[in-house]
Amino acid sequence: MDYINKVSIVNTEKYTKQFYQAILEKIGYAILVIDISAFIVYANSEAQKLFKADSNYLTGKNFLKLMIQPENQYEFTQKLEASEETHCYEGYLNFLNNENIAENVHFKITPIFELDNHLTGFIIAYSPATAIFESARNFEELIKNESQYKQFVETANEGFWVIDNNFKTTFVNARISEILGYQQHELIGKTPFEFMDEGNANICMVHIKNIDNLSVTAIKFNLNFKHKEGRPIYTYISIAGFRNEKGKLTGTFMLVNDITENELLKKQIEQTEKELVEKYSFNDIKGKSKAMLEIFELLPITAESDCNVLIEGASGTGKSLIAKTIHSLSNRAKGPFIVVNCGAIPETLLESELFGYVKGAFTDAKKDKPGRFSIAAGGTIFLDEISEMPIHLQVKLLRVIEEKLYEPLGDVKSQKAEVRIIAASNKNFEEIIRAGKFREDLYYRLKVINIKIPPLRERRDDIELLTKSFIKKLNERHSKAIADVAPDVKKFFAIYSFPGNVRELQNMIEHAFIFCKNDIISFENFSSEYKQRFEEILNSVVKQPAILIKPEFANTANENMNGNFKTITKKSDLWKRDKILQVLEECDYNKTIAAEKLKISRMALWRRMKKYDLL
Repeated sequence: MDYINKVSIVNTEKYTKQFYQAILEKIGYAILVIDISAFIVYANSEAQKLFKADSNYLTGKNFLKLMIQPENQYEFTQKLEASEETHCYEGYLNFLNNENIAENVHFKITPIFELDNHLTGFIIAYSPATAIFESARNFEELIKNESQYKQFVETANEGFWVIDNNFKTTFVNARISEILGYQQHELIGKTPFEFMDEGNANICMVHIKNIDNLSVTAIKFNLNFKHKEGRPIYTYISIAGFRNEKGKLTGTFMLVNDITENELLKKQIEQTEKELVEKYSFNDIKGKSKAMLEIFELLPITAESDCNVLIEGASGTGKSLIAKTIHSLSNRAKGPFIVVNCGAIPETLLESELFGYVKGAFTDAKKDKPGRFSIAAGGTIFLDEISEMPIHLQVKLLRVIEEKLYEPLGDVKSQKAEVRIIAASNKNFEEIIRAGKFREDLYYRLKVINIKIPPLRERRDDIELLTKSFIKKLNERHSKAIADVAPDVKKFFAIYSFPGNVRELQNMIEHAFIFCKNDIISFENFSSEYKQRFEEILNSVVKQPAILIKPEFANTANENMNGNFKTITKKSDLWKRDKILQVLEECDYNKTIAAEKLKISRMALWRRMKKYDLL
């Protein structure tokens, strides 16, 4: 966009080449300018710091030979060529500094054209954030021509704001005018604080005052402005000071990055995720599969009654969480919730743990001890792994259910069992009943309401929701900002059987979270055990006559094997498909950008997407 034609520049005649050059030196980004032969013609101070060399050394050197590793030179040449067509190109690459040490930085290439659209060179900006230039035209002998400095500043994609020592605005470029909705002459002579609320104004003033400290070179922070129409403008600010020959502060420069669109999108995503979590959550239980949604519908009805409940499901599926939710929603919520793991307590002690004993009931019984049924009075007792209970105790439990009475060991008087029973097991009751290890009458007494939780491999729709839920909780606990897992991790989750179910997924995520140093959890962060399993799974499916791969989480394991997805018979094809899918996801399925990253034409990308059923 040509800001010069859009908004008139106020009193720009009084600004000299030195003024614009000073701005370029203060913007906080490393800037190199190269001609069409890749020779360096300009390097600002940040570039000199980045590459650990002064301007005299850098100017006139071949950029590709000096700063690009040999194996990356051809790739970077292609990026320069690509920028000619798209008018910009950005990405990440390793650059060599003067000490021959590779530095991985974000860069943006902007081609420089004369008025007749003749290419004269390239601007290369380096930054850990988004590069700052949207366009630059009529570039010729940048460091000699004052008008080019002016145009360079006026066509930048960031706002340039200069204030004097009394906080009065002396210069703003056209981008500031566009960001705030005011004409440039409406801003000149006013303080920046007039365009913020009180809280942001105080923050900004503190940072500007800190610039007067000679040890402070630049300060970066987030700041909110108020648009002329009243809406908030979210920005990222970098401020630095102008100093005279004696080092005295003569003014302050602010580089203003408008991040409103990103912030609003972020808030929208957060709100959408919150709504989805609320929709597919029940207390701490997460799930959006058909099976879990049916359980969610059943839980409030189950809680309202006071009947016995039997929860069946493999280990790690969340049976105890379901039981606790039923209790918390019931009329007994204010009473105790007592958990007894029938498989963890020795058979000789289980009876006394459940029903208690009186003094003298056996040699070491020095005093009365209440059992779990007594402690749970008025609340709920959760008998986990009920299938491990010995037959003789099953008889006593059956009496508790039928008569609401039990006797502590050594006592002849019965006590009332004012308690609700919720039981759970990971065993197949038909098999253990047939084997004579569990009473059929007790089974039917317990399963007045029967809740069956499928294993995680049969409800793969829940994996992504559970993954995000675990990451969110870990972020809150450890004050980190991890966003998601990488695409290859999602592929693994889509085909892995999860023998440990939800508990295993949670442990996997927690382990990877600890070792993750970025905002995305990759396979490198997982334990060697899971890396090996991933390789084994890939190798095993490659040996099959046909491999069926679905890019996103499959609804069920059966869907993953029976859906209408393209068959891939070669391991090399599998990896090619995965690479294309990964790049497409990174580019938000923008085929033009994806083709550039893959170094193929858009038509070639379309053919490969069709081949691998990605259209």
